[in-house]
Amino acid sequence: MRPRPAVHRVAARASLATTVAVLAATAVPAPAAAKTRHAPCPTAGTTLYRSSKYDLVGLRVYRVGTALRSCTRSTGKRRRIRSLGVWTPATKVAVGGGFLAWTTRGTAADGTAADTVRTTNVPTGRRALTVTRTAVATGPTIPATPDTVVALQTDGLATAWVTTGGRLAVAVALPKLVPPTEPDENPVFHDGAIYAVRDVGAALAPALAKGITFVDASETDDCGGTISRILRIPAVGDAPAGVFEYLRQAAKPSKGCN
Repeated sequence: MRPRPAVHRVAARASLATTVAVLAATAVPAPAAAKTRHAPCPTAGTTLYRSSKYDLVGLRVYRVGTALRSCTRSTGKRRRIRSLGVWTPATKVAVGGGFLAWTTRGTAADGTAADTVRTTNVPTGRRALTVTRTAVATGPTIPATPDTVVALQTDGLATAWVTTGGRLAVAVALPKLVPPTEPDENPVFHDGAIYAVRDVGAALAPALAKGITFVDASETDDCGGTISRILRIPAVGDAPAGVFEYLRQAAKPSKGCN
């Protein structure tokens, strides 16, 4: 983790009718073809998330009974309704950067409650992430285990969650852009693209969950700079505040750079 100044294993078609009328001795142009109209997303059920009207792809995440669903629709295209699984009162939903993240409550082998974290690309519906053992490994000899999730966030480039046991995990979409650890820092253990950022214990899990925030920490201008994305982590208990930088890349200078 790197102090700074103040993204595991991703309806019927309407008929198009054209009528051409030809009047004797007079050529009358054919009327314009009627625009195809597609059904909007359903309004039934309870809305858990609805995108802004200004978004390029409209998204509604909702439940009908215990069925969790999403509907996407963009101008001039058919809606796409997808089943996301079973909804329970413990389900968490997060949307950001063109990705949808959610949790599904299940049961671990020992009979205790356990969540699965999943993400999909909103426009395509392609699965990007599935994590069944949400208390991720924190070291070579400390394997991942099932747990429940108390907080979930995503910005498309990373998905973060805090478990009931107090582990903070970040699944990174572009692990090659995670900067190396500085000489004076302890490396953050990771299993592939999933990083175990903090482990504060169950008692401090709620406080940790409330304070994590994705931040664009880029410093760029017309002549370049650095593109940076961080997860800001609050101070809880004896653990100090900090950041986890999950993307760093040089920005290309524009043609107008002087």
